[in-house]
Amino acid sequence: AILVAAVGNFAATLPAGVDGQSFRLINCGTNDLTIAPNGAELIDGVNASKVLGAGDVLDLIYETTEGWR
Repeated sequence: AILVAAVGNFAATLPAGVDGQSFRLINCGTNDLTIAPNGAELIDGVNASKVLGAGDVLDLIYETTEGWR
């Protein structure tokens, strides 16, 4: 699990995915937390960042054929 407390806007890049690897990302701050995929990997089927607002939680698990879900 990863806990990120964003004081200002904050960005983080996921590591290269390994099948079955999982993360829980929590924005404990008051600003946006931007999560970017590693290279060409996907988050929810697209190669684009996800933005977590204050208090948002994102649970991710990596699947070799699908990317981060």
